[in-house]
Amino acid sequence: MVLSFLGGIVMTTLSTYRITRLRRMVILLATALALAAAYGAFREGKAFALAILLAMAMGGVHCIFDRDNPELPEALSPSGQLARFGETLAGGRAGTNHRQIGLHASFWLAFVMGGIAGASAWMALDGGALVLAASIAGLLTLRTWLIERDLLAA
Repeated sequence: MVLSFLGGIVMTTLSTYRITRLRRMVILLATALALAAAYGAFREGKAFALAILLAMAMGGVHCIFDRDNPELPEALSPSGQLARFGETLAGGRAGTNHRQIGLHASFWLAFVMGGIAGASAWMALDGGALVLAASIAGLLTLRTWLIERDLLAA
């Protein structure tokens, strides 16, 4: 699974390396397609293919912010957020703003709620949860395309 996750990162990085416009949209589209393919593997009873496709989709999504401010990917990383949350609680960082506790806590709340929502969707919808995830990724792809298109026009 780790190799599949890594493979998703490598494939996404290589395939979007030269793309300067609409790169995030392409990454989200590939994620939506991987999720749809995972649903197909689920329907066919191919659990190993399902797991590989899901891990590759998760790895690919990590490439969305790879060309942004280096602090952004770390800020979205659960381990990075946990470290910042602990430092903020301890007041160990120079110039710590204790109001940042709420920001770090909100990240973890969203992370936990996302996990609960995903597990609940799987329990309620079974493989239909993959269709839901692919649909949401598709909608995010469309929204990202609209945002990036508007940014290019400006």
